[in-house]
Amino acid sequence: MAKGDDALAKKKNKAIRKRNRRAGANTTEAIEGVQSHKRRRKAGTRRVCESMCYSLPTPDDPFLDRKIHRKNHDSFQTNGSANWKVEERRSDTERKHEKSTENVMSRSTDVVKPEKVQANGSRKEDINKFTSAPLKKVVWDPNCDRKSSEPKAGISDALCTANNAFQLAVSALFEDRYSEGSSSKPRAAAATNFEQQWWQACAQGVDVLGTGCGTPCIKAYTVGAAPHVAVQKKVSGLAQGPFALILVKSKDQAQSVRQICKLLKKVLNIHTVSLHSEKSIELQVNGLAMQTPGIVVATPDRLCQLLTLSVFSLSSVSYVVVDSLDDLINEGYREQLDNIKQQLQKGVQVGVISKTFSADVVSAAGNWLQHPVARAVLDKNVPASSACILQSVSVTTTEESKLTKFNKILEQIRKNLEDNHILGSVLILIKGSEQFPVLKELLLKHKLTPHFINESAGVPRKQKRSIMVAKFDDKIEPSVLSKVEVAINYDFSWPIHHYTQILTGMARSSVKGRIETLCSGAAALHADSLVEILETCGQSVPRPLLLLAQAAALLRK
Repeated sequence: MAKGDDALAKKKNKAIRKRNRRAGANTTEAIEGVQSHKRRRKAGTRRVCESMCYSLPTPDDPFLDRKIHRKNHDSFQTNGSANWKVEERRSDTERKHEKSTENVMSRSTDVVKPEKVQANGSRKEDINKFTSAPLKKVVWDPNCDRKSSEPKAGISDALCTANNAFQLAVSALFEDRYSEGSSSKPRAAAATNFEQQWWQACAQGVDVLGTGCGTPCIKAYTVGAAPHVAVQKKVSGLAQGPFALILVKSKDQAQSVRQICKLLKKVLNIHTVSLHSEKSIELQVNGLAMQTPGIVVATPDRLCQLLTLSVFSLSSVSYVVVDSLDDLINEGYREQLDNIKQQLQKGVQVGVISKTFSADVVSAAGNWLQHPVARAVLDKNVPASSACILQSVSVTTTEESKLTKFNKILEQIRKNLEDNHILGSVLILIKGSEQFPVLKELLLKHKLTPHFINESAGVPRKQKRSIMVAKFDDKIEPSVLSKVEVAINYDFSWPIHHYTQILTGMARSSVKGRIETLCSGAAALHADSLVEILETCGQSVPRPLLLLAQAAALLRK
């Protein structure tokens, strides 16, 4: 005996109540899953596992290439019979050609597209008309504890949200390193030096220059993205992402980064997508239309293609990481990187990671990073610590030629100071105090007032940009040396460890550091060491310096 409508409805409602009572049914993840299923069902792109029944393969159609569509409201005849549409089997080449032709025709016509209707019934405007709220500076406390991230009086909601997101991200990505009952010490206290340096910089809202590669770098900037996504979604009220962008060089790197970012899905409900050129662009367009990602991991070429098609906007992105910048520049992505940079809003926090720093890489990093910057070094060595510092060596034969070269350097420094191209201090290193009067006369000629550093005078008075003169063996405070943007080694003839000390300690908050070295025949004993440092750091070695090093090597033999 057939059941009535009341019995069927009662059975259906019972199943719905049982499904709603299960654990995790009220979470945001479950609700978004139901909404995504509804959007796919209405768009006609339901997954295979969500279908009700399947057709069996036949000798005429062994791969089920014929698509039988349900009846459409516009296809009904006047007598009420449905018009069924059957798409015959075609080759993949024909389908790709047809899709590309449709895309070109749709972009070439100026027809006004109707407004799209979202799953909730609201109108969805064109992506080019989307205007996000002004980006807010996201800051947090990297040394906070999980308990201290609870809302307190006098602490803003954004800070509490960022602190909580940071701690949850650290717990998710470093679960093997931290345990809940290990100690009362903050979880970030046991992080590596690179991770601590990166998180400290991100917590202050400044740009970061990282030197290194590999999983430690990926985990460091992934944790840094969590507070940005959480604050933009909850506090700022932005509903349309993405909020964090990670640029990588290849498909393999994009997939490895996405695997680490997927760990944030459980604890913070942050969805991550990877976009690369080895997957169909139509599939990626459809996927982005069905979901709102919080983090996008993309290669520059595919991201530029999607931005050209107006698939999504970067106006809500507040955190950008350019990973492996040297590889991206070597593979010819400089133009795409510049186009992406132009579409970002002002105030975006940027992190750049690179293993080597050639002249092109330094120029590209300077285009992305804004002063002041912070540094994160994975392997503490001379090339890593001297990243983005240009080293120039000039070999002179006479005292007059040395003064002429020094005069040209001072002229360039004066122009850069007037144009605000130098934001730090200038340091001039000399061999003895007897050289100071001659140099001081040249400095005053260019309207540059020097301050001599010695044991009695100590640190000079605090100025935003000052000209300092010191002997090569004077002890300079690290806080003073870190603000030096231009260093000049006048008559270089001292041990090489003094050179490396200045090189690795200067320009800590700038990507425009420069060290000029003037040397003569007296520097022959240290010429080979200077050549080794220049080659290790990827700097150009002048031929006169090579000849000086070879002559010194012959004399030793």
